[in-house]
Amino acid sequence: MAVKRRRLEMAPSVLAQRMIANPTKSSRDIVDDFATRYSWTPTEQRDRVNVVRGMRAMAAVFSARIRR
Repeated sequence: MAVKRRRLEMAPSVLAQRMIANPTKSSRDIVDDFATRYSWTPTEQRDRVNVVRGMRAMAAVFSARIRR
């Protein structure tokens, strides 16, 4: 009988911290770093890429608002 690998969940804050720490990395590269550790399917990876892109967009809006 094969041993089942336990799927881990990741808090969004972990993804946000990695995004902040690596501003020059692409959204896809950031997600790829986590994909193997958390055993994400391609659909889950695409969803996480969209989350990273959303986080970056909100960070840009927030920064612009502070500058005003």
